[in-house]
Amino acid sequence: PSTSSATTSSGGGKGAPSQSQTTYSYTQSIGIGLCEGPIESMRRVWENGELVYDAWPRRDGETEAAYNARLTANSVYFATFVLYPGTESQAPDATMEADKGVGNVPAFRSLAYIMYPDRKLRDDQGQRHPTFKFEVHVPLTGYGTDDVPADLNRLLGLLCARCGYDSVSQVDATSLSDTTIGGYAVQSVMTGRDAITPLVSVGFFDCVESDTKLKFVKRGAAALLTLDAGQLGVYDDPSTAAPGAAISVVEAEDVELPCQIRVNYLSNDADYEAGQQLSPARYDTDAVNIADVELAVCISDTQALQIAEVLWNDAWQGRDTYTTTVDQSNADIEPTDVLIVPMLGSDFRARVSKVNDAGQIVRTLTLVSDD
Repeated sequence: PSTSSATTSSGGGKGAPSQSQTTYSYTQSIGIGLCEGPIESMRRVWENGELVYDAWPRRDGETEAAYNARLTANSVYFATFVLYPGTESQAPDATMEADKGVGNVPAFRSLAYIMYPDRKLRDDQGQRHPTFKFEVHVPLTGYGTDDVPADLNRLLGLLCARCGYDSVSQVDATSLSDTTIGGYAVQSVMTGRDAITPLVSVGFFDCVESDTKLKFVKRGAAALLTLDAGQLGVYDDPSTAAPGAAISVVEAEDVELPCQIRVNYLSNDADYEAGQQLSPARYDTDAVNIADVELAVCISDTQALQIAEVLWNDAWQGRDTYTTTVDQSNADIEPTDVLIVPMLGSDFRARVSKVNDAGQIVRTLTLVSDD
């Protein structure tokens, strides 16, 4: 709903005709959906890029005078809105009920939203609502409510829990506890797999169904074992006269690989504005493509640059795909495992990407070169 008001003033000098001037002001009530609830609190608000509300705890190096001034400004702004945290028990908004009638307004339960009742439209904002940006604080249910950055172990457990897994007994992502991000958004309706995919480019991990668990394994682990030449190229038909090579390799062409990688992200260093970092480039090959990686995560510029470089190096390092067969004495090998495999008189480090047990006796392994 919108309202307007008019103020008329009159005046004039001695003997001059009286003059009047009417000034109009306008207000409008506006509600803005924030995210799936429940949230714990509103932390910061920007209007047209200007920070107008900052409820973070006192920062290192912030003087007492500056902190008190921020609290005072916050209290003024806080009086202009009503925050609905998105609980299952929140009531309908009174401003909307006043316009639509009691009983005619949903409570929008499980949706966190903010309502500005009778917000004055300002000349310096063009007599229209500004572009808002909000920072909210979510405690990850079951994972504590501290203010430390979210680590991928907790995030992956939460995402898997949303898909019906028990995050304690059916999910293991402990190898990613030391990888943190400033924030993460599931921006639309999607599968759990699609929600996890952007995090792979941040944490450099793979997932495998191991026994009764989903295991998220960070890359770069020590090799599980070293295979010798006699363990490779196993075949289950003794009548085969020419079984083929013990291990085969396919190398991706340069044109299939990225000349450069461009990472797009939300920058912690620039109040969550869009950021972009470029990897090094290869100009001495036939590669010409610049690959864009879109990350709906909040990370620092330095972390984004590291991600761009690692993704770029990983694409070139992983250009070789190996295929070999082993017998059931290596039944413990599973995807994500790192192996040392012999080929052409040298040992190569490779990561298992796929295991095919259709042959029952023979296991076919697909591996990629790994560093």
